[in-house]
Amino acid sequence: MNITTAKAANTITLEVEGVVDNGNYKQLEEALNRELQGNVSMLVIDFGKAEYISSLGLRTLYNTMGQIKAKNKHMVLKNVSGAVIEMFDIPGFSGIFNII
Repeated sequence: MNITTAKAANTITLEVEGVVDNGNYKQLEEALNRELQGNVSMLVIDFGKAEYISSLGLRTLYNTMGQIKAKNKHMVLKNVSGAVIEMFDIPGFSGIFNII
């Protein structure tokens, strides 16, 4: 997995490439936590180049969403398709997250 970060005004975009699995989900968690420390009002996570996300990756996103809501900030997931959207659909997470 590779994560690229882009900043524009108060928006941070994390582009996730490859596979988020049980062996590397901590890398995603650390990147999200690092960005939440800054002065950001919108976090965008782009899954356009992602191939798969495991249940631990989903849990990481769910926990991050809770942190963001507690700080009155926003999180959007974009370009979620293929095997990635299937993993969101299985536990019903596609209805919980703001997916565009």
